[in-house]
Amino acid sequence: MRLEAKVFRQTSIGALQVILVSQRCFSLFGLATAEDSASLWELSGVSILTRLQQSVRFLDPSQLMYCDISQDASYGFTPGNPIRTGNTNLYDGRTRQEAYLLTLRGPNNEEIFFTRLAPEFNEQGVIVDPYRIEYAQIPEALTLYFDMNNYEPLFAPQGFTCEAAFPIAAP
Repeated sequence: MRLEAKVFRQTSIGALQVILVSQRCFSLFGLATAEDSASLWELSGVSILTRLQQSVRFLDPSQLMYCDISQDASYGFTPGNPIRTGNTNLYDGRTRQEAYLLTLRGPNNEEIFFTRLAPEFNEQGVIVDPYRIEYAQIPEALTLYFDMNNYEPLFAPQGFTCEAAFPIAAP
């Protein structure tokens, strides 16, 4: 769809393409804003957007990187066996935990909702952060435990899935 609009008192010209793939909607948007936006769009905008459209590839779900599910039934569910997201400095521990939780999904790929609870000590004297976990159709909220000071390769707890590989590298 060709677009024309006023942006900061200048006429802008561009295009929007909407692509529906596997019940997901993706948008490509290009816009030229200049004194002579029509010329800019024709000289470079169209070719850039066209190259971008031609370069987009949608992978088959079997080609996507997903996380592995833990073989240990207690993984993440007990303070003694927390999910070890580690950290790289004093300030990113909670961010790493939340990046993990934003990637985690319920058993049928449901979006999860989480609430951080008060930190506590486990039996080994390590501070762990409990999070209350809920999602659609869950009969009762669950608690997952995290250790932000230590790192181990990450898995999804049993009964969960994830939308992609966890975006957390070893510190």
